[in-house]
Amino acid sequence: MKTIIRLSVIMLILLLRSFSHTFGQAAKNPPPQKYIILLDLSDRLLLPQQADRDKVLIQSVFAEFEKIVKGNFYIFSEDVFQINIIPQEGGIDNDIYTQNLFIDLKSIPTSQKRIKWKLLKRVFQHYLQLYTKQP
Repeated sequence: MKTIIRLSVIMLILLLRSFSHTFGQAAKNPPPQKYIILLDLSDRLLLPQQADRDKVLIQSVFAEFEKIVKGNFYIFSEDVFQINIIPQEGGIDNDIYTQNLFIDLKSIPTSQKRIKWKLLKRVFQHYLQLYTKQP
């Protein structure tokens, strides 16, 4: 009977150590990642299929960012994603786009991170569709 109790205690200790090691690893977050895309739209849309190639590149960067944010379970993420457009004379209003295509998860309260993330994703997909529409 004492052997069973000792064995149970040893098993419990080993089990608790393995869980504490796993949770300890989760608590050590990697440093925040910053993804900044700088778009220079001067004459790029005049090239054949350039908008489609740009869209694929931007989506792949966004997918990588999303993978990191999800890996941090949203609430632990302190990462930044931003799209900037080089201002051009007579061009689009950059402030409208850059304000809507920016998220700094460190500055967002934990309870709002997932909500803000979903909003950014919707806006991001909307603007990408506008970007690739042909006049």
